[in-house]
Amino acid sequence: LDNLGSVICYTAWLLCAKERVSIDHHSSALVIRDAFLSELSLCDDTLPKMNSKTKKKMFITKLKLRFLLSLLEEFAFPLQDMVASLIELEVELDSFDEEVA
Repeated sequence: LDNLGSVICYTAWLLCAKERVSIDHHSSALVIRDAFLSELSLCDDTLPKMNSKTKKKMFITKLKLRFLLSLLEEFAFPLQDMVASLIELEVELDSFDEEVA
């Protein structure tokens, strides 16, 4: 996931340079979201078989969080909040907080 985050960040940066928009433009976050979700859907069959939907959901949430944290390039920091909301990470983390409470 670390390498995927770096590659996607640079792809978004190239798109921004081509389109002449800032890296924190909404289209950058959309590119990152689409690339990540595409990779996630490709590996869905290889995810460990989970007995419950809750465990699988938790595993995918952890993948999303780890991916978000892999956006390490300094220029990508402004995108982290936008990408988190686009991949619905905040919603999932909130729902797990409610289940634990």
